[in-house]
Amino acid sequence: MEKLTKYRKIVQSILLTYTEISYSHGELICKPLFDEVHDSYLSNDSWLGSKNSRTWLPDSS
Repeated sequence: MEKLTKYRKIVQSILLTYTEISYSHGELICKPLFDEVHDSYLSNDSWLGSKNSRTWLPDSS
């Protein structure tokens, strides 16, 4: 169980670091989304005031 918790924290740390990177253009925001119950982790990039977004999903295989 401790290993699983450690791996979860590593994945969360990587995604948090990624979402803190500033964009060079546009009003973009990146939000990390964590679901520890189902072990699902992703980041979502979106433009402020727009309905467009891009989501990064790690390979779950």
